[in-house]
Amino acid sequence: MIVEAIAFDAFIIANLCILAFICIFQIIVLIVIIGLAIWVFKDASSKGQNGLLWAALVFFTGVLGLIIYLVLRKDFQ
Repeated sequence: MIVEAIAFDAFIIANLCILAFICIFQIIVLIVIIGLAIWVFKDASSKGQNGLLWAALVFFTGVLGLIIYLVLRKDFQ
């Protein structure tokens, strides 16, 4: 009975550690995506493009949107 309780507690603690790691990782990814969206907004606005549209694309699609932006962005005029 005690051995089962200790094993069960260890299982719960392990799952909580994994859950905490996943949450921290998701927060870090969200911060990076927000940073990329802000950079794209500023860069697109400085080039005379719709910065909000490009930033929304990067925010909702992540790295794929960033790649699309980098391929399609205009040079300085």
